[in-house]
Amino acid sequence: MQKELIDFKYNPNFSYVTPENMGPAVRLAIKQGREQIVLIKQVIVPTWNNVAEPLMSATDRVSRSFGLIEHITSVKSTSELRATEQELLPELSDFSTKINQDEKLYELFKQLKFGPEYKTYSAAQRRSIDLTIQAFELSGVNLPKDKKEKLAAINSELSVLTSKFEENILKSTDEFKLNVSDINELSGIPDNMVAIFADNAKKASIDGWRIGLSAPEVGAILKYANSQDLRYKIYRAYQTRASDQGNQAFDNTNNMQKILKLRAEKANILGYKNYAEVALVTKMAKSVSEVDAMLMDVMTSARPIAISEWKDLQKYARTEMGMDKIDPWDANYVSEKMRKSQYDFSETEVEQYFPTNRVVDALFQKLNQMYGITFAQKKVPVWHDDVKYYQVVKNGNVIGGIYVDLYARDGKRSGAWENGFQKRRVFDGKTQLPMAYLVANFTPPTSDNPATLKIGEIETLFHEMGHTMHEIMTTIDVLDVSGTSVEWDGVELPSQMMEEFVWNRDFLIAMSEHVKTHEKIPAALVDRVISAKHFQNGLFWVRQLEYGIFDMKIYESKTGDINIMDEWFRVREKYGVVPSPNWTRFPTAFSHIFAGGYAMGYYSYLWSRVLSSDVASVLIESPERSYDYLDEILSVGGSRPMAESFRAFMGRGPSKDAFLRLQGFKK
Repeated sequence: MQKELIDFKYNPNFSYVTPENMGPAVRLAIKQGREQIVLIKQVIVPTWNNVAEPLMSATDRVSRSFGLIEHITSVKSTSELRATEQELLPELSDFSTKINQDEKLYELFKQLKFGPEYKTYSAAQRRSIDLTIQAFELSGVNLPKDKKEKLAAINSELSVLTSKFEENILKSTDEFKLNVSDINELSGIPDNMVAIFADNAKKASIDGWRIGLSAPEVGAILKYANSQDLRYKIYRAYQTRASDQGNQAFDNTNNMQKILKLRAEKANILGYKNYAEVALVTKMAKSVSEVDAMLMDVMTSARPIAISEWKDLQKYARTEMGMDKIDPWDANYVSEKMRKSQYDFSETEVEQYFPTNRVVDALFQKLNQMYGITFAQKKVPVWHDDVKYYQVVKNGNVIGGIYVDLYARDGKRSGAWENGFQKRRVFDGKTQLPMAYLVANFTPPTSDNPATLKIGEIETLFHEMGHTMHEIMTTIDVLDVSGTSVEWDGVELPSQMMEEFVWNRDFLIAMSEHVKTHEKIPAALVDRVISAKHFQNGLFWVRQLEYGIFDMKIYESKTGDINIMDEWFRVREKYGVVPSPNWTRFPTAFSHIFAGGYAMGYYSYLWSRVLSSDVASVLIESPERSYDYLDEILSVGGSRPMAESFRAFMGRGPSKDAFLRLQGFKK
């Protein structure tokens, strides 16, 4: 069983991913990895096959075995799994840190880099060697022993803190339950969500309805509930998750402060002014000033529009709804009323035309048109009955596989994401096919209501499938530069590009099929939906810019000794348009920059959006260039810098014109 959990010859049996099995399996992978590294360090004349390839094998076995428990903890969490994950993190940190600080391994890779065979290697192999050397240096391989040990201790502590940060968000989210006994309190909320609340109560063996903090539940309350009191309760609970405003056992305040200080200390040991500088070494953007200039440039365009949108919303609330003011928990509710009034449709009306299964089929058809691939559902072990597995087939050959897990449930991390279970690789004459997880938190079906998707949720599905295609469609045989292994501020290009197809009029109509009548969505309704695409887009982008500026500001600190909440409110006061109460604690649940990979990287969503808008504008006008896009961007993965891949497809560098036009900021 342990061997199966580290060999990965087939689809894994997720029922084996238990605390009892995973601890021994990961430790066995680490043991084998260390044994492999001992052999590598005995090499006299280094080559790709006796140094680079076996090191990738050693580290890949460990990362994939731990990746199993990491994945299951995010989609089907239990306290026992989380405890096992926490227990293993220091051991994993020690394994990777010792590799990256090993002077002998570093010397072997430098010999590969400057040896006579380097020029005979493929572009992917050369890129892999270059990035590996960079990783050694960013891990302090050239530092004296005492500083290496300090870095190792910091890395170990950070691995535990970031995991705990994510765990606290999950626990505080799952802990909150609001029981409702009077159906009148749920006035205005769509029937399918009321049915979800009823199911929640039934599962808990209580009468009435039960509301949690999953994204579909929160969204439905804040957008549709006529009860202002109910909107307030849900808004407050969501905006104070994992903070000092709730259960102190799940408070992330100290965790995020420690994470910030440790990252600053790490940067100082490595000889950088702050963590922002360290983070940008491996990105397309090369300086904080470059990132700052981009954020401010878009803020200049977006903020006046956002201010005007907020004034219009206040006016609508006052004149059409008799509201003297809009509190933050009213904003989405009033916005939905205003949007419906201006464009004459409701989201609930539109989503009836987009059953989830139909949208998935249409997405598969679109990808078939773009890349000549098909999706064959196959029965394999999965972690939940909702999960489906598809083989991806091209020219009659299986080229990869995708696990699709779309619905919200307790024990599942919020949000949507794509993760690679394993990357494409060719070694010892064998091909390891890429496999990916595509995960979302859409409203699940009930006995009376099939699952349907709002337009924004369709965008989310297409976004994550863009990442998935980047993972699956790679033709690169070198593991650490295949698939999505690109600069962090370029990784969103394929995902954001896919979003733009959602707004094609003919495609929306073709994708639709009403859940009851099976009719296509009326063309006139589609036209109104598309005309509302940019509704309050200024407010959306200002909010995204606030996140990016905040991220940049805190990681610019030399010591990390700043009050994170105070900095958040400073950013909000300077740039924010929609007010928020002083009791909100957004940063304590901002996992992207504290527990995810977006520390000094949240700007990447905007950076990539400029690139993706440029690419999408070409593919929308010239669909036949999909194969060029596949060849120049998707298939090459990280075998060359993303800037080179972008230029190879576009024939030039990036321009903001398409971004500003597609976002409605200019004609």
